[in-house]
Amino acid sequence: NDGQWRKLCRLLETDWADDERFATNPTRVENRAVIIPLLQEVFSTHETAFWLQALRGTGIPCGPLQTIDQVFDDPQVHARDMVWTAPHPTAGEVRLVASPLNLSETPVLSLAPTIAGRAYGRHLHSLAGLFFRRSGTAASRWSRVTSLQPP
Repeated sequence: NDGQWRKLCRLLETDWADDERFATNPTRVENRAVIIPLLQEVFSTHETAFWLQALRGTGIPCGPLQTIDQVFDDPQVHARDMVWTAPHPTAGEVRLVASPLNLSETPVLSLAPTIAGRAYGRHLHSLAGLFFRRSGTAASRWSRVTSLQPP
């Protein structure tokens, strides 16, 4: 938003907040091709940790851009149980992103990956069976799900 933009410009010691091309969010969007290289030039002068500390000090919400490995190793990701390991038929054990939902009475169903096209029906059957059990719908309604065949 414009308030955060002005804080950023003060932090970076630029006059971009007064530049009509960048004064409002719509004009910044319109002039992205100009402002992005300017920001990249400034941000390349220090490491990520420096900028995170500086931005947090101004109250500007921020976070680092991370590689996949960095995401899976992030302490907050582990604290939220956001990684789970599953067997894959050809790749062995793979780390996957877990559901962000942590429900007390309804555990999230996590299905291991398959090779494209294989076991798809089995997964759909599992999901449909879970739905029918949880919804209290009579088992006879299963016959209406004509494209699914139990494994």
